[in-house]
Amino acid sequence: TMPASGTNGEPSIAFGRFVRLMRRDRELTLEKLAEDTDIEVAELIEIEEDTHHKPELRTVYQLANYVNVPRGNLLQVAGLTVPRDS
Repeated sequence: TMPASGTNGEPSIAFGRFVRLMRRDRELTLEKLAEDTDIEVAELIEIEEDTHHKPELRTVYQLANYVNVPRGNLLQVAGLTVPRDS
């Protein structure tokens, strides 16, 4: 069941769902996505399966580059804050 909206786990649920959908859209196995993005398979499994998993910044960046999504957008989806000044 879905948690009530506004819970802390929500961003990572969205992130895990995004990663899974993106991977399925491209008909990629976890292994192939791991290879293409230079991310450990174990971490991708954590992201997809564990709603409380906080991904590494590098992982979010790799995935953002891979799917051509702005990093800031994906960081927000992952529940990671973006520094205001560059």
